[in-house]
Amino acid sequence: MTDRHPGEDPSPLMLSDEQLNDYLPVFLVEIRSQKGERYPEKTLYSLVVHINTARREHNHLLANIFTDAVFAPSKAMLDACMKSAKQDRIGNDVQVENRRKHSPLSEAEHLQIATTLDTTTPKGLIHCIFMMLGIQFALRGKRDTLRADHRPVFG
Repeated sequence: MTDRHPGEDPSPLMLSDEQLNDYLPVFLVEIRSQKGERYPEKTLYSLVVHINTARREHNHLLANIFTDAVFAPSKAMLDACMKSAKQDRIGNDVQVENRRKHSPLSEAEHLQIATTLDTTTPKGLIHCIFMMLGIQFALRGKRDTLRADHRPVFG
């Protein structure tokens, strides 16, 4: 680890690439929620993305955590932590349970949707793509409608 003053909490914005590369793997391994639980892989990735974005906005000459070779150890640790969280199914059960609690669909309807949109089968994959395209076009139509300045078409 890089030497620092005791009691000092350095901002990721003020660290050099080498210093951040020393701190980031330790941060990824030790970070916990307020309940003391590990974070899901998407949260870990999101934290690193935000650190990377903030650093590069502060100083565009700093290395990119995801692409520059100097951060290979940090990226390897992020990958390992994400893989571990995924294998341990951290956050997955809670997300599914919360979705079901707030959903007006019955358990049978959830099961039907899960089997219809099963991406491991060709038919399920086609259903998924069809649904995603439908949602995309619906959202795009809504956005375009909200942006329109309501001028007459023939005027």
